Amino acid sequence: MRLICGFTHMNGQAAEAERLERMIQAMIEPGLSPHIARHLDGPTALAMLDFSQVAGELPQGADGLVLAADAQIHEPRGDSEALLLAALQTQRPEAVGQLIGDFGAAAWHPGSGSLICVRDAMGVRPFFFIHQPGECFAFASLPRGLHAAAFIPRALDHDYLLAELAGHGLGPERSLFQGIERLAPGQWLRVSPQGVERRWHWRLDRTEGGRHRGTPQQAAAQLATLVTEAVRCRLPATGDAAAHLSGGLDSSSLAIIAARLLGETQRSLRGYSFLPSYIEGVRLEGEGPYVDAALGQAPNILSQPIRITDAAAYILPQMDPDQLVPCDPAFPEMQVCADTARHGITTILSGWGGDEGPTFNGRGALAEAFLHGRWRYLAGEFKALARVRGMNTLAILRAELLPYLLPERFYRWWEHWGKGTPYARHRAAKQPLLKAGRGIGQPSGALTASALENRWQLLNAHHLAKRCEHWALLGARHGVAFAYPLRDRRVVEFAWSLPSTMFLRGGWKRRVFRDAMAAVLPAQIRWRHTKLTPFPEALWLQTLQREALQRHMAEIADHAQAAALFDLDAIAQRIASLPPAEQAARLALAEENSRMASAGAGVPLSILHATVYLKQHP
Repeated sequence: MRLICGFTHMNGQAAEAERLERMIQAMIEPGLSPHIARHLDGPTALAMLDFSQVAGELPQGADGLVLAADAQIHEPRGDSEALLLAALQTQRPEAVGQLIGDFGAAAWHPGSGSLICVRDAMGVRPFFFIHQPGECFAFASLPRGLHAAAFIPRALDHDYLLAELAGHGLGPERSLFQGIERLAPGQWLRVSPQGVERRWHWRLDRTEGGRHRGTPQQAAAQLATLVTEAVRCRLPATGDAAAHLSGGLDSSSLAIIAARLLGETQRSLRGYSFLPSYIEGVRLEGEGPYVDAALGQAPNILSQPIRITDAAAYILPQMDPDQLVPCDPAFPEMQVCADTARHGITTILSGWGGDEGPTFNGRGALAEAFLHGRWRYLAGEFKALARVRGMNTLAILRAELLPYLLPERFYRWWEHWGKGTPYARHRAAKQPLLKAGRGIGQPSGALTASALENRWQLLNAHHLAKRCEHWALLGARHGVAFAYPLRDRRVVEFAWSLPSTMFLRGGWKRRVFRDAMAAVLPAQIRWRHTKLTPFPEALWLQTLQREALQRHMAEIADHAQAAALFDLDAIAQRIASLPPAEQAARLALAEENSRMASAGAGVPLSILHATVYLKQHP
């Protein structure tokens, strides 16, 4: 794993070594000792922090181009830095667009006095920057590196914060901080004294959606090959690897494939599974039986269950200064990073992004068929859903047709009154606790009567890159990197090309991926319909921390930013009305069985954590 940073003065001022050093040191967590490469040349300073190997000088091209990059190029094969350097030397976005892999990079061209910045197509590697026209341009893998340079003061973007908590989208280029932008996934940017030029080196081709004409069997075989290669090219050349292992379709498939590939060279995979805590008198299995089924497919998976062992740290944790997520050592995601680092592993595979691509659940497929008069397919799926899911005609209409065919205003009403998805009910539970801000965008996730359009919206949704960024920033605390085989560009492009009928077929959603993983997944996982909440005991944990929560709310009662963003009285009332611990424990069991929480019960963790963030990082 690597982090990068640097800046260029656009007014000709010489770059300050001391300022670059402040940026570097701000991005190094205590206990880590990365190898650092620096380059200062006139108005420009670049640096690269390498956590996995000894870094020499920054790579340079024949024309003097100097590269600072966090890159892993998968196609074409070869040295990642050399491939990226060669593409950037052309100064053409199209050349970068031919590279498939994960990267965030900046290249200084002394001859033209320009700095070229690029980010990979899927936004796997983070890239933040500030631009002050005519004065300076600075970039860093972590926002704290930019704040340390003191080009701008640290100030939160309140609209962005509210939009994040409300589940709205403000675009891929805004960040939590005023004056700090993201380089959007697939974007190419050139900075010079004349200004900033923005272009795209890659964007998903909308015209290719649904154009695949092979059989379902051919599609499944090709998808299996692409997913296997996506896993293979992300495994380290030596040593073990790690992976999320939730017991679901996505993570189980990737973990088993990775373990089998590693087993060819007598290596192992550490599999991390989020499982419920132990509640006295209540047995919560969570995804445990499915995790066990996955472990049975590959003996070289070393199982590592992750549980909530510190209720206080889960409810009121230490928060990361760069994002609204916990970085507390006891928090589940940080346990994964720490354990991985302790075992000398630098790569963690995740199934993130599958739902939007190869494991899309076919939402809108029946409505799309209805509008296009595909009556044979429609009739066949009604029969298959009745056979496979036990659904009668009315249930199919209510679940698979009406939500997609009704006008959007009715859909919004449906969500508002808690009649939509569990996610919609969870989002509705947040709304009364937030104070509306101007321009926080529109709710994401509206459904259309076209499964193809629904896929397009999901594949281009901002949450995909933000979650990758979220894990990248947490991994940086331990010198480990996350990789996402189902976000491999080849996998995404192929999945996008498949017609909607392949995702809902024979009464089974996600059918093309289920078929692709026939030789990988055990039947118990391959043919499951549901996915359980990782930590159904969250409400119970809030009841255990009721007094601590009340003290926390008393401490922030006079906090100006918190009062401007949240209805603190409403949050305090929710805390005061938490059920007794015994009842909350029973609700945890009910939530596991039904996979949904009661809207309005307790306070959504994201809001609690945001109030903690404001207190810890004013």
